[in-house]
Amino acid sequence: ITGEGNYLYGSGAHLNDFTVIDISDPANPVYATTVEGILDDAKSLSARGTNLYTLNDDDGVLNVFDVSSSTYPVLVGSLDIGTTGNAMILYGNYALASSFPYATVHAVDISSSTNPTLVSSLEYDSNVGGMDATEMVVYDHYLYLFTNTFGLNIIDIQNPRQMVELSNPGRSTPTFGDGIENARIQGDYMYTISGDDNLLCVWSLKDPANPEVIYCVSEDANLSMDVEGNFLVTTGVNGPLVVYDISDPENIVEIESDSGSPYKRAIIMRDNYLYAGGSTGNFHAYRLSGIQTDSVSAGAIDVTDLTVQGNGLFEHDVVTNGNLSIRGSSFIHGTTTHYAPTYIYASGTGATALRAVTHGCDGATELLAAFATNTDSFTDNAVEIRCSGQIYADNGTIGSPADYAEYFYASTNTLSLGDVVAIDENEALTVTYGDTHLRSQTLGIVSAGGVVTGNGDLEGHASSVIVGLVGQLDVRVDTASSSAINVGDKLMMGASGTAVLAEGPGMILGTALESIGAGTSGTVMAYVSPHWWAGDLLGIHADGSAVLMNDLAVASSTIASASTTLVSSPYFSFQASAYDSVSSTVIESTFHLANIVATTSATTTQSLFTLMSDATSTALLTVSEIGDVAFAGKLYPSNMGQLQYDKYIFFEDSLGGYMRTNAAGWGTGSYDFAEMFPSDDELEPGDIVVIDPTKPEYVKKSTSM
Repeated sequence: ITGEGNYLYGSGAHLNDFTVIDISDPANPVYATTVEGILDDAKSLSARGTNLYTLNDDDGVLNVFDVSSSTYPVLVGSLDIGTTGNAMILYGNYALASSFPYATVHAVDISSSTNPTLVSSLEYDSNVGGMDATEMVVYDHYLYLFTNTFGLNIIDIQNPRQMVELSNPGRSTPTFGDGIENARIQGDYMYTISGDDNLLCVWSLKDPANPEVIYCVSEDANLSMDVEGNFLVTTGVNGPLVVYDISDPENIVEIESDSGSPYKRAIIMRDNYLYAGGSTGNFHAYRLSGIQTDSVSAGAIDVTDLTVQGNGLFEHDVVTNGNLSIRGSSFIHGTTTHYAPTYIYASGTGATALRAVTHGCDGATELLAAFATNTDSFTDNAVEIRCSGQIYADNGTIGSPADYAEYFYASTNTLSLGDVVAIDENEALTVTYGDTHLRSQTLGIVSAGGVVTGNGDLEGHASSVIVGLVGQLDVRVDTASSSAINVGDKLMMGASGTAVLAEGPGMILGTALESIGAGTSGTVMAYVSPHWWAGDLLGIHADGSAVLMNDLAVASSTIASASTTLVSSPYFSFQASAYDSVSSTVIESTFHLANIVATTSATTTQSLFTLMSDATSTALLTVSEIGDVAFAGKLYPSNMGQLQYDKYIFFEDSLGGYMRTNAAGWGTGSYDFAEMFPSDDELEPGDIVVIDPTKPEYVKKSTSM
């Protein structure tokens, strides 16, 4: 028997059908329908949501039925795992099925109910033939698989696509878990019954990779068992129904036995009711001890299990030793206390269940609480709260604030919402009022609290402030001395914790999402994302290319001083490379432009605009502040306007200090050889001149023959 919601599903040995029973009224179960001729001796059934999963014993076929209509279940998918099937359990988006006789467990992806897909198989004992899995249960990410030959097998199924066998204690001790017919897990304990040795045993799962039998009690050939809250019930072919109190799992006590109705082979407990299917085709319903009333008023209530069929309103504390099940909505104004790891269910269509672990945290990854729609084993939690304080969710969080924020120490307690803040250069881990001289330290905006607020250890600290670091925030702006701000404009840090319209390159605060007129002050919504901005330095040409829109200075960040007398500019570099196919190497080339300050004498410095190359690491061309040009190489004049690299002009100091050329000589447009001489006379071309005897090196116009 298995169940989901208001329905139970059952099948008998060597039968080809399954029956649906409506337990909407738990005290009066109603037969819904029987689906005939589809199964082939179903060995295992599991229900989840609107799907029922069955595993056939004879042919090893895993079937998926849509049971959204209780009176008309429909087969929607199936998969042949290839051998005889004998045990199955659901784990997240997977069905784990064991087959006979090859001692193999198969992982089937059931995320698509119409297309179950085999994704992995693990042969947990290749040396033992004829192993028949009798029961499978899951705790955390461990699969406990019991066989009729070598007992318990432990398999790590954290990744069902790569299952790993951890151990089989039964191979060295064949009776360890041998012959176990049924197993159930509640909290950190597992309960098993064996038909071979008639034992009911309790196992500790505090070390889940190494389960330990605490003790066993004798049973009367029982084959079926279920656990709910503080009760464990067993039954068998000829044995009675036996009820145990397991409020102390390490000291269970038999409290009731019903021997009047034998032949109960399968049982299931649901909300203080016990349902049993018999080998004679009979179906039995039992109400376990407890109170059922339309209303109750009590100053305090301490119960094992508490079921509220409608809405639950609790003005004070609620204490339960087992499950708290509320069919409608619940309001708890006090606290809830559970003396054992337990489940709090809010059932119904699309409902979720809260698993509250209250017995303490053994490790950071242990669950403090979890929310899941799969309440069978909580293997596919939608939200987890871990003992480390971390929250894990399948999807993101949704909140009304639109920023991510963190707590910081504040240098002043006068910071208020919307103020722009900067990193305080004088105090570690501290923020201060933003100002123009702190623009490079722009951090964010004072926030009321983000959708996520980090560094929560500072919450409540007298000198702390919440700073929105990214996202949408209201920011104080000052346009009294600047232009209007329009939607889409970039904002920079202004004076006294305000933002202004960004001008020029530098750190910006973010982008305006609202407009405000010039000459006013107020707040605008902005998308905050502090980063460096090229500002109005660069623009886009009509052809789509980038253009320089304003002056660009390449300057050192330091100024010359008595200790640092020479400060040159950084390089403005141009890099290129070529591939040499002969040597199969890459040749790289870099030219640098810089303003180099050099000492020319003991008392004189000179600033030279310089072109350098990595090939020589020396200046190739310099231009002085007064326009003097010097270059290190040869001068190749053009050949009638065309570049040529054959004939050049150079100066050679070693042979008399002459200007030289490797060309054939010099040519001019005239036919004479002339020199320049000074003269006090006004001379014209064609005048005859003579040496001026009154001035050395001068000439004068000739006056007589």
